[in-house]
Amino acid sequence: TGDLAIGEPAVWVGVAAGHREEAFAAARFVIDEVKKRVPIWKREHYPEGPAEWINAAPTEGA
Repeated sequence: TGDLAIGEPAVWVGVAAGHREEAFAAARFVIDEVKKRVPIWKREHYPEGPAEWINAAPTEGA
């Protein structure tokens, strides 16, 4: 939780596999599942004007 600076990672996924292709596929699967299952909310701050809450699309389980 907390504020993130522009360019800071918001999600970290670590995988291990015997071959690069399998590792990339596993990482893609994990991040795709996170996007489907976790409601992500963010507050965007603009140089001029008020900040605004942006909500994610509804998750599959919602």
